[in-house]
Amino acid sequence: MDLIQSSLFLGFPICPLFREALQKNKAEVLSFFIHPRGDYLQEIQYEGMDYLGKVMANTSTIQQISLLEEHIYSLLKKLVVDYPYPKESLYLFPIPFNETIKCDQS
Repeated sequence: MDLIQSSLFLGFPICPLFREALQKNKAEVLSFFIHPRGDYLQEIQYEGMDYLGKVMANTSTIQQISLLEEHIYSLLKKLVVDYPYPKESLYLFPIPFNETIKCDQS
């Protein structure tokens, strides 16, 4: 049996207004802060919506999630200063890795 290995992603939904404000940054700044394998933010698409956020460990505690939330907002505010960030707008959802884990059923 093949199981899909997944991780959790905590992300901010990118609406058209936020995307427009984000694009006002220089390309170098965006590529520094937003990179698929980078240390800061990653952009992914989930169920038709784009998100900026971070992949996190599946075993994260509430405290770790809270710290990650603060970190994500801190980075977002560096990129788009004058955006009205609602505090409850981050989403936590599973994302699959590009590989599967083989499990032998006996």
